[in-house]
Amino acid sequence: MVYFFEIPNDYDENSDDGSSDFDEELLLGLEENRKLNVITKFKDYISKEPEFCAINYISGFEIMKIMENNTIKKCKTTVSLEALDAFDDLYKELYGVRKSHAFYLYKINEMFRKMYV
Repeated sequence: MVYFFEIPNDYDENSDDGSSDFDEELLLGLEENRKLNVITKFKDYISKEPEFCAINYISGFEIMKIMENNTIKKCKTTVSLEALDAFDDLYKELYGVRKSHAFYLYKINEMFRKMYV
């Protein structure tokens, strides 16, 4: 009697059929879609704040690129504490960590430059 685990397989562990590349691309695409959905909900929420009434002039993809850039510079932008909290929540939802208020203010400044050209 031959049991299932005794049957030799013809699977070559070293063969590369490209499926792992597809899986990684698929996962990256799904993660990007998740982030864009989070940003869309964020835009709906933050657009109610007077300073951010023009946020819909920036695409979700542009916001994602602004947030991904880790550059931080001093700026004179000021916003309400509620807006800073919203950006904190956004960043935590996107990347799982929190940043400083100075970081968020610089990102907000970058968005203002695109919103109010």
